[in-house]
Amino acid sequence: MSLSNFIKTILNIQDNNISFPEEDYCQVIQNGNYVLKVFKGFLKAVYCACPHCNSKNIVKNGSRERNIKFIPFQNYNIELNLTVQRHICKDCKKSFSPSTNIVEDNSNISNNLKYTIAHELQENISLTSIAKRYNISISSVQRIMDECYPDFMVNKEYLPETMCIDEFKSVKNIDGAMSFVFADRQAKNIIDIVEDRRLNSLTEYFSRFSLEARNNVKYICMDMYSPYISLVKSIFPKAEIVLDKFHIVNLVNRAFNQTRISIMNSLKDESLKRKLKLFWKLLQKYYPDFVKNRIIVQALSTNLVLRIKWTIF
Repeated sequence: MSLSNFIKTILNIQDNNISFPEEDYCQVIQNGNYVLKVFKGFLKAVYCACPHCNSKNIVKNGSRERNIKFIPFQNYNIELNLTVQRHICKDCKKSFSPSTNIVEDNSNISNNLKYTIAHELQENISLTSIAKRYNISISSVQRIMDECYPDFMVNKEYLPETMCIDEFKSVKNIDGAMSFVFADRQAKNIIDIVEDRRLNSLTEYFSRFSLEARNNVKYICMDMYSPYISLVKSIFPKAEIVLDKFHIVNLVNRAFNQTRISIMNSLKDESLKRKLKLFWKLLQKYYPDFVKNRIIVQALSTNLVLRIKWTIF
């Protein structure tokens, strides 16, 4: 087996028009922990006529180089520096160069690497982790996902009138502590998940939606996380903020508990202090006629402030 065929076997290249030199076929580039092996290859052109006008009056017109990323091998990042012969038609004056089945035109990511990334997208792995693993941008991973899984593409020209937004803990290997999710309130389905809930990431993400789509949003249901409020004001100019009642109740509940604990710690009567400590759940329940509950009456009689706040609560 020749050296050229051996390299093609290792890199899984099945294009007979690609060849490798017998000498100086590989260069190793190292920058800290990053190690890159660059293979030098040539793509010959086999043209009988111009693909644009079918004229046979064609001549060579220099060459161009393409740097194509391959699947990493034994902890080495792999690239192919492919020299491609260019031709020009003397009749229609258009230039052209040959294509290859290892990579799409105007792309620098090999098809084999795209298939590998598409397979990993089926696992519970973030886009950031995949991008770092294969030394490509997050947007490139996103484009591969859109190409391979078009059913999961988010329509950037439409957003519902009522959206619900929230955060959740997704996976460990993401930049932010929490991820972001938003859903259609009417349809009751999730629209998309953003791996980082920080304001800069969300602003960049929602800026990809058209202004018409963002203006279509009338109501956004959310918690009181301040970056969300800033996001709504800057990205959704016609939307009104609807605070989730769960977070409002939770906030009021914490405020009432803080008051109860503060008053409890200030009491000198150990019996009353014990009642406020042991029967705190009773104070959080709804009693239309609380006078009939002796424990609540005794607890509220300890302090006027507590009684007023319990009435409001």
